[in-house]
Amino acid sequence: MRAVTLKVLELSALPEETYYALSILDIAGQIEPDQETRRYLLPLQNSDGGFRRSPYLGISSLENTFYAAMGLKLLDKSI
Repeated sequence: MRAVTLKVLELSALPEETYYALSILDIAGQIEPDQETRRYLLPLQNSDGGFRRSPYLGISSLENTFYAAMGLKLLDKSI
């Protein structure tokens, strides 16, 4: 079976969509280390430790923090 890589488009992807895509790849056994996705998720973190929805600005929310943190956890699992 061929491995699938996730490519995140900065302007259209949201933390929840990224998490859902990573979850599907994980369930299918196709998740691989992906630094591009990590580089998308990490800058969403605000100074309060939470994550926002937009790469440009926004406040932290529990929902966005969950999706970003779980997405990063799935990426770490693939290493």
